[in-house]
Amino acid sequence: MKGKLIAICGIDGSGKSTLLKNLEKYYDIKLNSAYIKMFYNPIFTNELEEVAHKFNIERRECFSNSLRSVIWMDDLIYNYYRYIEPELEKEKIVFVDRYTICNEVYTICMAKGYINQMFKIYNTLKKPDLLIYLDVNEEIAVDRIKKRKIVAPYENRETLKELKKLYEEKIKEADYSIYRINADLSETRVLENVVNVIDGFLQGIKIK
Repeated sequence: MKGKLIAICGIDGSGKSTLLKNLEKYYDIKLNSAYIKMFYNPIFTNELEEVAHKFNIERRECFSNSLRSVIWMDDLIYNYYRYIEPELEKEKIVFVDRYTICNEVYTICMAKGYINQMFKIYNTLKKPDLLIYLDVNEEIAVDRIKKRKIVAPYENRETLKELKKLYEEKIKEADYSIYRINADLSETRVLENVVNVIDGFLQGIKIK
């Protein structure tokens, strides 16, 4: 595969989906690119939703954190082979708003490490050529989350702080290019800073 994979990561409220949308607007006619919202087609998670719906409850009330984490992993792998890899084979620059590091961080936090050994399956997937980490203050993230129609039970200051700590640990372990972006800034400023990083990366400048 000659395409490049650029992944966006960060805690809830860091602006991953917003950044992906803005990158598509900016690059769509400038690059041979594809923009994939990683879980826009979560077929296995949707099955859990259907079962929970029969009992008129939320899936978080119906299924354990460990099971939901495994299902999230299944959806990620499915979406990689169904959507990401074919675009990479077309030599496209593929942008995704979540990737393996996100699943690892949230699984460790929510499932308390019960299924960590399953992360080895991610060795079969392509590593990101560049990872954009949106580093946001958890207070700012909470304020952004409150503006949404739906807020998950874990989207609180304490859990977001724990997730940030886990991201920092995973980033130190990573063996691919990572660039930290101050996501406390405005949507426009974040886009400008990310575009500068990506342009430099695509021109062959080594990112530290």
